[in-house]
Amino acid sequence: MFMLIAISISVSAQITGITDFYGKYKFKADVEFTAAGNGYKNVLKSESDVEIRSGENCVAEIIGFAGSSRSHKISSIDIYGNVLTVSNPNNPSLWDELSLANIDGDNPFGVYDANLDGWAVEFYGSLAYKYDPETRVISVPDFSVVKVTDYKAEKAHVMAKYTNVTITPTDGDEGNVYGWDGVYSLSSKVTFYSDEVFPSSFDVNIVYDAASGHYLVTEFMDNDIAGLNYGGILLTPKGNGKSATLVAGGNLQMIVAGSSYIRMMDMNAGTSDINLVVNDNGTISVDNFSLVLSDSNGDRALALYENVVLRKALPEGVKCYRLKEIVSGKYMHIASYNADNTTGPTGSVIMTDEKESDDQIFVVEEAAGGACYLLSLSGYYIVCRPWNVDACNDGKRSELKFNYINDAEFNITNANGYFKIENVGGVIYPFCDAKAAAAATWVLEEVVKDTSIENVDNDDVADGIYDLTGRRVDAIVSPGIYIVGGKKMLVK
Repeated sequence: MFMLIAISISVSAQITGITDFYGKYKFKADVEFTAAGNGYKNVLKSESDVEIRSGENCVAEIIGFAGSSRSHKISSIDIYGNVLTVSNPNNPSLWDELSLANIDGDNPFGVYDANLDGWAVEFYGSLAYKYDPETRVISVPDFSVVKVTDYKAEKAHVMAKYTNVTITPTDGDEGNVYGWDGVYSLSSKVTFYSDEVFPSSFDVNIVYDAASGHYLVTEFMDNDIAGLNYGGILLTPKGNGKSATLVAGGNLQMIVAGSSYIRMMDMNAGTSDINLVVNDNGTISVDNFSLVLSDSNGDRALALYENVVLRKALPEGVKCYRLKEIVSGKYMHIASYNADNTTGPTGSVIMTDEKESDDQIFVVEEAAGGACYLLSLSGYYIVCRPWNVDACNDGKRSELKFNYINDAEFNITNANGYFKIENVGGVIYPFCDAKAAAAATWVLEEVVKDTSIENVDNDDVADGIYDLTGRRVDAIVSPGIYIVGGKKMLVK
């Protein structure tokens, strides 16, 4: 994936939603057992693996708290005070007959007043866990684990005392580093359920609002969402930084006419979040979703979007090409996606006449050792099967090499062999397992394409020469793609 020199980083760490906490953690504490509590040493852990995830009848749940396998329910969060509240820590009990109490062992079920013949304190109280959004460490107040034998007693029998309690993330602290804002191109497979046609690719704009500390989707399918949804749709990064969610329930509303509108909904009729995950190659996978028309007659599905991928729009200056085979005069063209035809005679890439289509226009991305990847402007990488040539948007991509015969013409090779073309059933296909004698000869034809990102602040562009990983180099000494003065340059 192409990288800009200036990487967006959140202005300040702040809770943006409960999904900030989701992830893997380590529970650690100093534990002092009483004589009565020695029998619980195999149950009450001073160190345990913890997961924070979505829970039922609560905003989130902690699994693994002090070694318990049961749900420790978080009732609410304070996004300004960075506090997690557990309103009823003993419902359910984390360890059968044992309960949580304060460090002094006060009866967690209340304090009985004999003079009143009733409960002076009906419930011991909630627990407040402090969250540090910079480190994602959760600090837990000192507590005791008790056994209650007399529910009217002021004190319970202390089994163990926990002090210096922390819950520390083990899945990395990427949440405050990865910048979600930017202009993205969305590509997908679309199935239509009506006569209405919707695009399979379009731009999506995500902005970071420093005032609120939130990421907002402000443009979707050429619609100005900011004007329809109070500034945009909230995108909530999760705790591991490279995943995020759009809140469930028809969160992306595009007004059609009057009270009728189209909504983007998840595949559970709006009851689940729509998840986004950053892949190793820099693309972002998005849950399948549907477009639903809502009016006085209810909801009606219009289209299904599958294999949804976002990728950052190309920086200004990136060159685009068609790949022309010399003898036939045909151009490499993506015909279908993710074919995975490992047993059939053909793949999902064909050869056609010149067309004004993003399925025929490619960017040459640099790979290791002078190799490259081919990425179509429609968002699909060229993938080499044992002999077929496919197009994928699922994170797969194949390293290719351009072996130049002269200044303009070259052969394409991959791990299976040379690229060739053949006519199969009246359709011309590229294959990737040929011997050198059967290799096709190709040329790159540059395509003038506006790939600029609007509102890029050129003052932030770093001077010098950089490779695609963002590393500065002293000079260009080998073929490849380089960033020079903020623009990409293909060096043969």
